Amino acid sequence: IDQIGSIDQYKYWNDKSVIYWLKYDNEINRKFINITKTLFSNINIKKNSKILDIGCGSGHISKISAEKVGKKGDVLGIDISKPMLKLFNKTNKDVKNIRCMQIDIQKYAFREKLFNYAISRFGVMFFENPYLAFRNIYTSLKKGGFFTFVCWSDTTYNDFFALPALAVTRITGIKRPRITKNPGPFAFSNNNYLYRILKKSNFKSINIETVKTFLPADNIDIDVEILTNIGTGARMIRELKLKKPDISKIKSELNDLLYKNIYKKNKEYKAKIFLVSANK
Repeated sequence: IDQIGSIDQYKYWNDKSVIYWLKYDNEINRKFINITKTLFSNINIKKNSKILDIGCGSGHISKISAEKVGKKGDVLGIDISKPMLKLFNKTNKDVKNIRCMQIDIQKYAFREKLFNYAISRFGVMFFENPYLAFRNIYTSLKKGGFFTFVCWSDTTYNDFFALPALAVTRITGIKRPRITKNPGPFAFSNNNYLYRILKKSNFKSINIETVKTFLPADNIDIDVEILTNIGTGARMIRELKLKKPDISKIKSELNDLLYKNIYKKNKEYKAKIFLVSANK
């Protein structure tokens, strides 16, 4: 825990809240299939390279990276969540060129010029001090090294967050929490703020592209469970300390919203992200 920068984030990702990330890991990876393709379309990974995957979770991005670098390449996934890293090891036990460590990059400095690439899918928005994290990532990259990641950009456009928050608001009357720069999915929703942090961290050739895409909708019952246990709606439920009767009402309201806005239409959640790249 000496290497963990945020106690609140450490507790969340190592407490009972993480159960739902573990339970629905396959479903979430399916939801993010288009975003994963967008992320890898932005990076030309050469064979035999070394890659750092930040906020690796169960290792989905690490595994794809490992396939791209080949047997003589090396991929290291880092995360602060022991339960997610346990799943990482289970999922990737037969992959020889991949490993993981429990590390908070805010407080851990790799030796200089270690990696050719650093990559992250929604793993960089949870830092108390993003400058320290990005600075350590910068130092770990070889000269000319490439850093790319995706992060959420617009809370109102993203159905996956907006609809569960609306369900909670309709049942409780409590407004959705204001978006701030605090750790959370929308910490980097201001691209000017994000650019300044990357620039301060000495990155060059910084590019922040807004990408509109969609998340496929497969099963409304599973989606209701995911969205009331993960994300903005789940955070509102936790912070309001709601009891089962209210949570049941929220689930019913969310089911109606998903049916009307997603499942009755084209079975897609609108999504908007930033696709970010920078060089050392």
